[in-house]
Amino acid sequence: MKLPFSVFKRADRRFYLVKFKNNETGAYFPPLSTKKETEAEAVQVAFEWLKNGIPHHKEVIPFKKYTLRDFAKESELDNSDAKFICKELQRRGFLKSFVFSETSQAIDFIQFLRNFWDWDLSPYIKERLRKNHAIHRRYATEMEGVITKYWIPFFMEKRKALGEITRQDIEDFITHLESLKEKGEMEQAQIDLELYEKELREKADISSGLGKPKRKNASREKRIILRFPRSAKRRNTQILTQQFFYAKFP
Repeated sequence: MKLPFSVFKRADRRFYLVKFKNNETGAYFPPLSTKKETEAEAVQVAFEWLKNGIPHHKEVIPFKKYTLRDFAKESELDNSDAKFICKELQRRGFLKSFVFSETSQAIDFIQFLRNFWDWDLSPYIKERLRKNHAIHRRYATEMEGVITKYWIPFFMEKRKALGEITRQDIEDFITHLESLKEKGEMEQAQIDLELYEKELREKADISSGLGKPKRKNASREKRIILRFPRSAKRRNTQILTQQFFYAKFP
């Protein structure tokens, strides 16, 4: 009787090995140890694996799935094959999104942000100028500053490609942006409190003779002023580009 697998023993091994055949490709899978010292016992184990599943990395994989995985690993795939597989995985809910290398969606998102308002590099600006839509260099420069100050610090840790950015990512950014006013006010209050307490200590030292008064024309210590989006109008300016992302990632 011809077995659907091959059982054999190597001279330097204690246990019998089994190799199953991939019926799709005609090739054999890598050999597996049956942990059995006789051929009869090894054959029995092989039939059990064939029926119930093959042990692989602390899991038991049904033979059909084992064959599928090997076929996928060994197959020569082109772009259309990869796209079909990814779409099928997405349809089944295993993937939310996917990005192919060497496409416009594969560009690093931080680099995309840097280029988006670059007057000389931005495809968006070039397209607007080509269609004679009003856009000014000063406005592009202002938006570059917004990208540098707000967008890049928030998205730096994510390190995603453009095509991986989701609408939820943009929503999270907007929530972060709206929280900056409150955080900025708290930090500013702490800075002002520390400055006030320092001035009180200096006055106390002067009164006790431990310090000397400043010259009349001496300038006061400069108060640090934090800059953050204070008004709805300013925030709207800073999230203007979200319209682009909502259109691209509905």
